[in-house]
Amino acid sequence: MSVLTKATVRLPSWVWFAATTGRNRAHPNCFRALTVVDAYTRECLAIHVDQGIKGEQVVAVMDRLLFERGGAPDKIRVDNGPEFISRLDHWAYINRVTLDFQQAWKAYGQCLR
Repeated sequence: MSVLTKATVRLPSWVWFAATTGRNRAHPNCFRALTVVDAYTRECLAIHVDQGIKGEQVVAVMDRLLFERGGAPDKIRVDNGPEFISRLDHWAYINRVTLDFQQAWKAYGQCLR
């Protein structure tokens, strides 16, 4: 697994990180959050919150970022969750973005009760 440091990420919007957090199937009213972060500036580009994140929602967020930022990054680093594999692969191919699949990220917290 390669490590991206600020020295290897040369420009803003060159590499984005995308992850979902909040997975806890024991609590049906739990919410999940999709976050997209610029690897160079560490700016949070988007947060999308819902009770479940589907591939179509990930693509909609990426399309909105593509429009707002005037272009796509060269690479998006994601985990191998179903919300990324299902639809994002086709979106990335059309927009000439390399997907860098990593090991599943640990959840960043538990759902609010």
